[in-house]
Amino acid sequence: MTGSGARPAFLEGEVLCFEDTEGVPCGDNPVNDYNGFHEVCSYMNYVYLLKCSDDTLYCGWTTDLKKRAAAHNSGRGAKYTRSRLPAELVYFEEYKDRHEALSREWHIKRMSRTDKEKLIASFHMAE
Repeated sequence: MTGSGARPAFLEGEVLCFEDTEGVPCGDNPVNDYNGFHEVCSYMNYVYLLKCSDDTLYCGWTTDLKKRAAAHNSGRGAKYTRSRLPAELVYFEEYKDRHEALSREWHIKRMSRTDKEKLIASFHMAE
């Protein structure tokens, strides 16, 4: 998991993500590297939290954060977020294994709101 590191630039509008847990870019193309971040890799698995316009939190998983965030905000994402737009990406974790990501999503969905807010706060403190 690398979601607890520094806040990625794509949260500010660029589409970038973290290196993997060993500090090696997950993509094979070094051209995509940018100050320790690199373009979102399609084979990585992400668990994420969105903060909806009604201040609720939505947890999901995807292999492409950029496309999934765009889908949510265009009304083509989860039914839950459609009536709560815009939805802001406030937290994510990165996994190479889909089963690990799905397990983590399951655990996060069962957390209290307070615990989810602690995850978000720790993510943003790393900025």
